[in-house]
Amino acid sequence: LLVAHFGPESRHYLQPVGPPIIDGRDCAGIEVDRHPEIEIVPDPPEKAGDDRIAAALGALSLDATVPWIVADLGTAMTCNAVTPAVGSKLPRFEGGLIAPGLLMSLKALSAQTAQLPDLAESPDDASEQHFIGRNTEEAMRWGVNVSQIATLLAMIEGQRAIRPAHRLGGSR
Repeated sequence: LLVAHFGPESRHYLQPVGPPIIDGRDCAGIEVDRHPEIEIVPDPPEKAGDDRIAAALGALSLDATVPWIVADLGTAMTCNAVTPAVGSKLPRFEGGLIAPGLLMSLKALSAQTAQLPDLAESPDDASEQHFIGRNTEEAMRWGVNVSQIATLLAMIEGQRAIRPAHRLGGSR
């Protein structure tokens, strides 16, 4: 889970994704609040994933006064917009983007092309930090990494474009 907000001092938090929620209980059998104190905008709201709502609530618990982009980089990459409460209104889970994650992208490249190798089981050698691939394997890895970064940056810039400047960074 990567969380970033629009504040003047950019904050980023890394946290692993928790256990799946099944029938209103997590894997430890603890009751889960199915009616969190957040407005869920996507239609229908009950289809918004528990993991996405939990991440939104986690971001708000860090700072409930600023808008957030919450990104979960796993099998799939989700980038979600969360806006703070205004007046008596609840904070809002606005929705977001769902894209293939790094491993899924690498698997798709090898499965859907004639000559690209399957890198799913090979280690990623991050010792070379030159940002472009000097061979096929590096080009594939950099390609999927940069696509993830570009997706996140596009989501952040898109939200900045539709939010008035005075709402960014927590000042209202």
